[in-house]
Amino acid sequence: MKSTTDSPDVINFSALERELQSAVEADKKYQRENDARFRAIHQKVGSYEEFRDIVLASHLKPLERKDKVGAPRALPWNTLASNNKGQDQTSCDNMKLQISEFQPRTASEFGRDWRRLGSGNPDEKYHFLLSLSGDGLRGIFRAEVGFGLLGEFLEVLSRGLQPGDESAMIDILQGLSKTPRLNQSLRLSKKRYNTKYQHMMRIVYYQAIKCHSL
Repeated sequence: MKSTTDSPDVINFSALERELQSAVEADKKYQRENDARFRAIHQKVGSYEEFRDIVLASHLKPLERKDKVGAPRALPWNTLASNNKGQDQTSCDNMKLQISEFQPRTASEFGRDWRRLGSGNPDEKYHFLLSLSGDGLRGIFRAEVGFGLLGEFLEVLSRGLQPGDESAMIDILQGLSKTPRLNQSLRLSKKRYNTKYQHMMRIVYYQAIKCHSL
């Protein structure tokens, strides 16, 4: 007799439970790494190695007091990161590529993270944009970037520009200029908004060129 579990009409609850558990674990992992990424942005880490160490250690729980007091020194807290200390310094291009593994890949994910940073954190938003790079933003907004969001970008960039960020700033501006339908959005927008955009773009680009020439 054919088992009822082999019938296509019978729901395999064990399989569903395994799939659900896998999805839950994947979501938890994403949330841990996403939280760690935001901590790294808030802390303004100075290199990819620091950024990576924070994200890789996101699954580790803080030591309890009984584990700290009188405990002998053992293996490094993060052997994966420690093993990489002797390697050559990661190049700028490779750094951008590896950081992108922990960053939003769609406009929806970007919007969620952007809102999470809040309106009162322009410095964090500034470093967030720089961490994405021009190519990263172009990929996220492969359909289009909303005009209102574009205005926020320019406000944050124009106020946050710091010495040493000139090349990254120009890269971001070039990336935004290549997003689809940008020119169309500007043409269809009200003249005063279009003028504001053009004015802000010139200010940001001039600041970047001026700092770069010093």
